[in-house]
Amino acid sequence: MLLFKQSISHRFLPAIIAEQNAANEVFTQRIASWPLHKLKSEGYTLTGLSAFWLDKRHPSGPVAGFTSAEPGCVLPDHLLREGMGVLLSRIDPFREQACEGTVTQVTPWTLYISFESKFERLDEGTWRLDIRNSNIAASRMTQAVNAMHDDCASQDTNRYVDSAGRIRETILRGTYLRSELLQGFRPPPETIDMTNSEVSPWLGFDESLEDVNSELANVAFDDSAQKSGIFNEDQFIHSWARRYSRPDPIVMDGDPPMLDLNEAQVRAVALMIGERLSLVQGPPGTGKTKTIVEAVRLLKHHFQVPHPLLVCTYTNVAVDNLVEGLADVGVRPLRIGTGRLKPEQEKFMLERQMQCHALWPDVHALENRIERIEEDMLRLREQIHAEQQWLEKHDASSRQGLAHKERLQRMRMARETKEQQRYTVLWRKKCLERKITRDCIDAADVSRHVSLVGDHKQLPPVILSGRAFAAGFSVSLFERLIEEGNVPNIMLNVQYRMHPTISQFPSSEFYNFELRDGTVDAAGRVHPHLVPPSSLYISHLATSAGDIVGGTLPSSDANPPSVIFINHSGLESSRDRSRVNYSEANIVASLVEDLLLKNPDLTGDEIGIIAPYAAQISLITRMFSQENKYTARFNEVLGERRAAQVARIEIKTVDGFEGRQKEVIVFSTVRNNPRGYIGFLADRRRLNVGLTRAKRGLFVIGGMETLKVAKTKSSEVSGVAASGGAESWRRYIQWLNEQGLVLDLTGNARAEMLLNRNLVALRATQPLAVQASTQDGAYKKLLFASR
Repeated sequence: MLLFKQSISHRFLPAIIAEQNAANEVFTQRIASWPLHKLKSEGYTLTGLSAFWLDKRHPSGPVAGFTSAEPGCVLPDHLLREGMGVLLSRIDPFREQACEGTVTQVTPWTLYISFESKFERLDEGTWRLDIRNSNIAASRMTQAVNAMHDDCASQDTNRYVDSAGRIRETILRGTYLRSELLQGFRPPPETIDMTNSEVSPWLGFDESLEDVNSELANVAFDDSAQKSGIFNEDQFIHSWARRYSRPDPIVMDGDPPMLDLNEAQVRAVALMIGERLSLVQGPPGTGKTKTIVEAVRLLKHHFQVPHPLLVCTYTNVAVDNLVEGLADVGVRPLRIGTGRLKPEQEKFMLERQMQCHALWPDVHALENRIERIEEDMLRLREQIHAEQQWLEKHDASSRQGLAHKERLQRMRMARETKEQQRYTVLWRKKCLERKITRDCIDAADVSRHVSLVGDHKQLPPVILSGRAFAAGFSVSLFERLIEEGNVPNIMLNVQYRMHPTISQFPSSEFYNFELRDGTVDAAGRVHPHLVPPSSLYISHLATSAGDIVGGTLPSSDANPPSVIFINHSGLESSRDRSRVNYSEANIVASLVEDLLLKNPDLTGDEIGIIAPYAAQISLITRMFSQENKYTARFNEVLGERRAAQVARIEIKTVDGFEGRQKEVIVFSTVRNNPRGYIGFLADRRRLNVGLTRAKRGLFVIGGMETLKVAKTKSSEVSGVAASGGAESWRRYIQWLNEQGLVLDLTGNARAEMLLNRNLVALRATQPLAVQASTQDGAYKKLLFASR
C-alpha cells in the first residue's frame, strides 16, 4: 500500500502543482504588466465600487454586495461569473493586503461575493475587484489523489458501539472502484520492455516503466471489493437490468414503463443501474439529462431503493435542468450548491429543507449568536486600532502608557475569548449543516456504484502547463476509460436538438455517421419548430454577384438552409495573447440586426454569439452595449422596443457555451490571414462544440481561404495539432462548398447590396457605408451608417 501511495502521488501531484503554478503565473503577469485601463476594458478588473455586508449568510461565509459608486448605475462590462475567485483591494492587490473571495451571484447592478470572515470598514470608501485564479480545482484534484490511497474495505468494517449503545461508523474515503479506474496504469508485463527507461506520458516526471511495474505488481487493486453493482443484490433489479441491456430487450409482465426513451437510452439506463462502473457517451442533443432522470425515477419510484442517489454536474445550469427534470417525474430532489434559482426550484434547496428540520431553531439561534460575536469582534478591533493610534500619537508618561497597555491587553483577551467562542459555534453549526449533506452523500455509497455521463468528443481539459500536458492532464478520466475499453459503455445515438442539415457534418466527422436525427418524421420531414429563421443572407445564398440587376435581388428559396458560411476578406489582428477581427464583428452586428428585423417572434434570449477568442467576445460585447453608434443604429432600424432584445443576446467563447443551446447561433471564427494559420481554432473538439449549439439556424463567419489551408504552428498553440482540428476545418469547408452553403461577401458591390437591404425595406434612402480596406483591397469594416 505504501508503494502504491507513493506511485500515485508521484505521478499526479507534481502535475497538479505545475498546472496551478502556470495558472497563477498568467494571473500575476496580467496584473503586473497590464495598465489599469486595459484590465478594466477587458473585464478583468472593476474599480470604484461601494460595498455592504448582507444580513443573510452563505454556506461558504459572510456575503458582501458590491455596486457602482454612482447609485442606480449598472456595473461596467466584466468577466466575473458565479464561482470565480476575486481579490479585493483598495488600489492595488499586490501592494496591499488583499482579501480573497468567491462570486456567489451576479446581477447587472450588484456582485455578491462571499469571504472567509467579515472585516471592518467594508462600507467606507471604494473598492477594487480583480479576477484571480481559483485554487478550488487544484485542491479537489489533490484531495482525489490522496483519497485513492484509502482502503474502503477496512474502513467499512471499522464500526463500534459507543457508551450510549449507538453504532458509530467511519466516514468513508476513497473508492471501491480503484481497480477499474487505474487499470490502464498497470502495463501487462508481457507487452512492456522492462529495459525501457523512457518516461511514459502517463507516468511521473522522473519515473520509468520498470519502477512503476515493480510497484504496481505489489498492489492489491481490488481491495476485496464486490465486482457487481450495488443494486444487483436485488434480483428484481438485476433481472431487469440484464434483460434491458440487450439490443432486443426481453419484456416481462410488471416491467416499468419507459417514458418515451429510444432504444439506446433504454439500454443506457439498464447499463447505469446494472453495472458497478459504466460510461454513457452523449453527443449533443441526445438526451443525457433525460436518461439520467429516467434512471433515478426507476430506482426511486419503481424499484423503491432506499439508497440516497447523488447526481453531480459542473454547472449551475445543468444542475437546474436535472432538478427540473426530476421534479417533473415526481422525484423530490435535494439541491446542494449555490447560484440563482428559478422560484419554483427554491423548495428543493438544502437551506430551504433545513428550515423544516427539527434542529433548525438551534441552527437559527447559533447563526444569530455568530452575528453578535462577529459584531463584538469588529467593535473590539476598532477600539484596539483607536488605542494604537492614540499611543503612537501621544508620548504619555509611563504610568499612562502602562494604563493603556493594561487596557489594551484586557481588550485583546476579550477578543481572543470571543474568537474562541466563535470558532466553537461555527464548528457546531457546520456539524448541523453538514450532517444532512454528509448523510445524503455518504449513505449513497457512491464509491461502489458510479456512472459517468459525458462526451469525450467535445471540449477537452484546458491545460496551461507543458509539464502537466506531458503527464496526461489533457486526457479526461472519461476519455481515458473509453479508450482503454475495459469499462462497459454505450453511446446515445439519436439527437433531438438540431436541424438535420446542422447535424449532418458533425455526425460524419466526429461520430462516424452513428449519430442519427430524431428531428424528422417518418416521411423525412423536419419538425416545424426547426424551420430556419428568415434572413437576407439565407434568402440570397445562391445568388452570385452577376445576378444582381438594377439594385434588386431574387426571391428566397422555399426551403431555406439552416447552415450558412459567410465568407469575407477582413483580416484578423493580434490583441495581447488573443485575436480579434473587426470586419467580422461588424458582420455579426449586421446579421443580428437582420435576424431581429425579419423574425418578429425571435427574441434575444434565443440567439447566441460564440467565438474561440476572448478578445473577440470582448469586442462584440462592447459594440452591443457601450458604443453609441451601434445602439443608435439598432434603435433606428428595429425601433427601441425591438432593439432592446439585443441586450439579451448571450455572447460567450466556444468553451463557455459547452452544454448550452440556442435557436440561432452566430459563430465568429476570427482567423483570417494570408498564410492560413488558424491557431487555437484548430482543436477538433472545439469545432464540434461550435457547430452543435444551434437548433435551427447556424451562421458561421470567417475567411474561407484561411480555413481551406488551416495550418498551425507550435509557437501559437500546444496540443491542438494532434487533435486533427485543422483537417476537420478543411473537410468542413469542402462540405460547405459541396452543399452550396457559402455566401461570398468579398465583393464590395455585393456586400453593400446585402447590407443595404434592411434599410431599403424601411425607407427608400439611407445607404450603408462600406469602406474599402487599405490592407487587403476589400473592406475593412462593415459600418452601420447613421444620419
